[in-house]
Amino acid sequence: MLEADGALTTVLLTFFGIPVSFLLSLLSLYQFKRAYVLISLLSQKRLKNSYWRAVRPYLKNIVSGIEAAFGPAQDYKPTADQVIMVALTIVIIVAAERVITALNSSSGVSKRTQRRPA
Repeated sequence: MLEADGALTTVLLTFFGIPVSFLLSLLSLYQFKRAYVLISLLSQKRLKNSYWRAVRPYLKNIVSGIEAAFGPAQDYKPTADQVIMVALTIVIIVAAERVITALNSSSGVSKRTQRRPA
């Protein structure tokens, strides 16, 4: 039964993993745009709060750095290169997690029997 589950998982990941990673990358870039616009608008706001006056210069520095890389917040549109780059990053992160889990399970050492350093 375990071999059938492993084969099914492999087939599903092969056929649906790449499209799903592209959809996740589009979603994450859309969320990035919303956060980028929000941070940009907040950095332009003038408030009388002393905490805000302390944070505002740092926020302006962050926004200017992001604007240097991506352009103005209102005009930002993710390109195909950015979508592919984020999709590959998602695939690498998920694959690395699977590799680490497989290595930990194949070592034969459970968490209960591991000794903690003194």
